[in-house]
Amino acid sequence: MLAALETVERLNHLRWGKAGQAFATEDWIRFHRAFACKCLENGWLSLQILRVDGREAAAAYDFRYGGELLKYQGGWLPELRSQALA
Repeated sequence: MLAALETVERLNHLRWGKAGQAFATEDWIRFHRAFACKCLENGWLSLQILRVDGREAAAAYDFRYGGELLKYQGGWLPELRSQALA
Protein backbone atom coordinates (compact mmCIF):
# COMPACT_ATOMS: atom_id res chain seq x y z
CA MET A 1 0.00 0.00 0.00
CA LEU A 2 2.77 2.42 0.91
CA ALA A 3 4.54 1.90 -2.42
CA ALA A 4 1.32 2.71 -4.30
CA LEU A 5 0.76 5.86 -2.23
CA GLU A 6 4.35 6.94 -2.87
CA THR A 7 3.66 6.51 -6.59
CA VAL A 8 0.59 8.75 -6.25
CA GLU A 9 2.71 11.36 -4.42
CA ARG A 10 5.44 11.28 -7.08
CA LEU A 11 3.07 11.46 -10.05
CA ASN A 12 0.98 14.14 -8.35
CA HIS A 13 4.11 16.28 -7.96
CA LEU A 14 5.05 15.69 -11.58
CA ARG A 15 1.55 16.63 -12.76
CA TRP A 16 0.81 19.60 -10.51
CA GLY A 17 4.23 20.86 -9.41
CA LYS A 18 4.03 23.53 -6.73
CA ALA A 19 0.31 24.02 -7.39
CA GLY A 20 -0.38 20.60 -5.83
CA GLN A 21 -1.12 21.01 -2.14
CA ALA A 22 -2.10 17.52 -0.95
CA PHE A 23 1.51 16.36 -0.64
CA ALA A 24 3.20 19.76 -0.34
CA THR A 25 4.95 19.22 3.00
CA GLU A 26 6.29 16.33 5.05
CA ASP A 27 3.45 16.92 7.55
CA TRP A 28 0.84 16.45 4.80
CA ILE A 29 2.62 13.35 3.50
CA ARG A 30 2.66 11.82 7.01
CA PHE A 31 -1.03 12.70 7.42
CA HIS A 32 -2.00 11.01 4.14
CA ARG A 33 0.05 7.92 4.91
CA ALA A 34 -1.58 7.51 8.33
CA PHE A 35 -5.04 8.32 6.98
CA ALA A 36 -4.63 5.88 4.07
CA CYS A 37 -3.74 3.11 6.55
CA LYS A 38 -6.92 3.79 8.54
CA CYS A 39 -8.97 3.84 5.34
CA LEU A 40 -7.41 0.54 4.24
CA GLU A 41 -8.33 -1.04 7.59
CA ASN A 42 -11.95 0.05 7.07
CA GLY A 43 -12.15 -0.98 3.41
CA TRP A 44 -12.46 2.62 2.21
CA LEU A 45 -9.17 3.03 0.34
CA SER A 46 -8.90 2.86 -3.44
CA LEU A 47 -5.37 3.14 -4.84
CA GLN A 48 -4.96 2.51 -8.55
CA ILE A 49 -1.79 2.54 -10.61
CA LEU A 50 -1.80 2.50 -14.42
CA ARG A 51 1.31 1.08 -16.02
CA VAL A 52 2.14 1.77 -19.65
CA ASP A 53 4.96 -0.19 -21.26
CA GLY A 54 6.09 -1.37 -17.83
CA ARG A 55 6.32 2.05 -16.18
CA GLU A 56 4.00 3.79 -13.73
CA ALA A 57 2.16 6.33 -15.88
CA ALA A 58 -0.83 7.42 -13.78
CA ALA A 59 -2.18 6.93 -10.27
CA ALA A 60 -5.37 7.61 -8.34
CA TYR A 61 -5.87 7.97 -4.57
CA ASP A 62 -9.58 7.75 -3.87
CA PHE A 63 -12.05 6.51 -1.29
CA ARG A 64 -15.03 4.13 -1.36
CA TYR A 65 -17.73 4.98 1.13
CA GLY A 66 -21.49 4.48 1.23
CA GLY A 67 -21.50 2.73 -2.13
CA GLU A 68 -19.75 5.67 -3.81
CA LEU A 69 -16.28 6.16 -5.25
CA LEU A 70 -15.07 9.52 -4.01
CA LYS A 71 -12.33 10.91 -6.24
CA TYR A 72 -9.58 12.65 -4.30
CA GLN A 73 -6.06 12.94 -5.74
CA GLY A 74 -4.02 11.60 -8.58
CA GLY A 75 -1.32 12.35 -11.04
CA TRP A 76 0.25 11.23 -14.27
CA LEU A 77 3.37 11.61 -16.30
CA PRO A 78 3.14 15.03 -17.95
CA GLU A 79 4.38 13.69 -21.27
CA LEU A 80 1.24 11.51 -21.47
CA ARG A 81 -1.18 14.43 -21.11
CA SER A 82 -1.98 14.63 -24.82
CA GLN A 83 -2.77 10.91 -24.88
CA ALA A 84 -5.10 11.24 -21.89
CA LEU A 85 -7.08 13.96 -23.65
CA ALA A 86 -7.32 12.12 -26.98
